[in-house]
Amino acid sequence: MMLQIRPLRIATVFSGIVYRVVICLLLITWMITLVACAPVAGPLYSDSQKVSDSYAEMGFAYLLQGNRERAKRSLVKALSIDPRSQTALHGMALVYRSEGEDTLAEQYFLQALDRDRHFSAARNNFAAFLYEKGRYNEACKQLKLTVSDTLYRKRWQAFENLGLCLLKIDQPHQAEDAFLKALRLNARSPIALLEMADRRHSQKQPLAAWLFLQEYMSVAKMTSRSLRLGIELADVLNMYDERRHLREELARLKQ
Repeated sequence: MMLQIRPLRIATVFSGIVYRVVICLLLITWMITLVACAPVAGPLYSDSQKVSDSYAEMGFAYLLQGNRERAKRSLVKALSIDPRSQTALHGMALVYRSEGEDTLAEQYFLQALDRDRHFSAARNNFAAFLYEKGRYNEACKQLKLTVSDTLYRKRWQAFENLGLCLLKIDQPHQAEDAFLKALRLNARSPIALLEMADRRHSQKQPLAAWLFLQEYMSVAKMTSRSLRLGIELADVLNMYDERRHLREELARLKQ
């Protein structure tokens, strides 16, 4: 199972950003005028940062739209104004990751984290990048740092990812702990619910597994994996109507 980058969820971090690109452009023009007229002291630095942040925000908007070239240009502009902008550095890492430029992506992830070691969204995405490259031990290390941030808004998703990562390095008990922590933070965590259903099934606890699976079905779309698991559990629990229904759903899914 692929580790998901969701902890960033750019669309939620920058709510409504796609519809504000034009406003950002106007704001940037206005701020540049302010910077040009400002004294050389503190206000210049403050206004420059605002301009940089606006370019970085616009870069994420283009990234959401799938326009990597415009995203890159906006992020480069942000960095030309503020080379230490962790938001722009993170954005560049995501752009290069999407382009398959692994060396550059890693460099920008590390720069963003060097700028702010508490930047949990970037750290979580860096872990996802490492996971995709099969560097599971490194990914788990980054995720353990991420979940230690108790103020991270998407901490439950980081626990989901940590659980998946721990499964890859053959630490199922620690993975289960991570999934249960994800559920304590968000009882509707789909990955954790499905993984716990699978864990309880492997532990010969079919009723507990069925309950986890039912919760999963209430919050997520059915997949081949979840349907097959449901069929196996229904068979063990002698729930013949449920088994027939799940088989029909699996057949429809395959069509």
